[in-house]
Amino acid sequence: MCKPLTILVLSVLFAVAPRLVAADEPGVGSPGQSEMETGVEFLRLNQRLRSLFEQKDFAGVGEVCRKMAELIPRAPEPHYNLACSHARLGRKDEALTELEKAVGLGFEDATLIEKDNDLASLREEPRYRELLAKVRTEGEAHVEKGAEIDGVRTVEGAPAEGLRFRVRMSPSATKDKPQRLILWMHPAGGSMDSVVELLAPRFAEHGFALVVFTRKDYQLWNASDVARLSPTLDALAAIAGLSDDRPILMGFSAGGQMALMLWQDGGAGLGGMILDAAYPVRLGADGEFTRMNIPRDSATRSVPIFALVGTNDGGSQVWKKMEPAFKQVGTPLTIEYLEGRRHEWLFGKSQFAALDHWLDDLRDTAGNPSAPRWRPKLAE
Repeated sequence: MCKPLTILVLSVLFAVAPRLVAADEPGVGSPGQSEMETGVEFLRLNQRLRSLFEQKDFAGVGEVCRKMAELIPRAPEPHYNLACSHARLGRKDEALTELEKAVGLGFEDATLIEKDNDLASLREEPRYRELLAKVRTEGEAHVEKGAEIDGVRTVEGAPAEGLRFRVRMSPSATKDKPQRLILWMHPAGGSMDSVVELLAPRFAEHGFALVVFTRKDYQLWNASDVARLSPTLDALAAIAGLSDDRPILMGFSAGGQMALMLWQDGGAGLGGMILDAAYPVRLGADGEFTRMNIPRDSATRSVPIFALVGTNDGGSQVWKKMEPAFKQVGTPLTIEYLEGRRHEWLFGKSQFAALDHWLDDLRDTAGNPSAPRWRPKLAE
């Protein structure tokens, strides 16, 4: 199977997520190699890794994983994938050692560990069972708690195949008058849940419930996370007072980048995107970043986008070059370039006011009753 793929993209090029790539950390990169070069090389190797798994070249997988671990020692994914390589090659002890390293570095996806066919040979090993139990137990201890917020109702959920979540919704929302969802796509390196949840009362006033994810690897978004979003949405839709009709993706930095990728790969059915310091680019098969192709289908092109970009952020130039193309194909793009601002959280009083009007327009726009519910997918 395809391993979890690191989808940090612009956080590497423009922000350089501090928990993933730290210039002053011993052992990161090679002498004279910049943070950006280290991150790009890591992503290139990650692209190569997927191809090797598809070819079932597990010896090659091991070589690439070792190189990735040397580049970014704190990243758990190379050790997880190296464990899969060892397990496929019959090296159980080595596989378990690498799996333990991955867990020690923060790999907490118990569902993937349990179901991954590449680890099937380890199922009966006592070390494997003990490690799986540890991941489940410690995972519960790592759930991010949320403070009480006046004016909203809080519901927690932990779907078996999905992502653990907390939703902040209006107390007056009902089955007959449900609120639509705003899904928070966290940046690389931290959840920012405590920041964005302060906006929940504002969103509730405009007819939207805010969803944050309270237990996952906040260093990145990966293919496993994307696969787990669908059962998460199913669980949210089952809560009285919520609707999964036309959800909105809201993301900062790498989270906004993830939102853009999900939009490009199948955004029909989305209600909109709120992007802060994220850019329409994508990593190609050759490891180079290129401008994102605007989807061909009209339903995806018609998804409204609200974007904030700092003019001193490298990504602003990408938006300025592509903005006319977005508008030419009919994408409702609302974008503000904030003078002198860098790759940072850009919301202030005037930006919130603009967002309020944008959300009201979305709330008052009728949906297509025949359109399918949006469920995320990521292109191979």
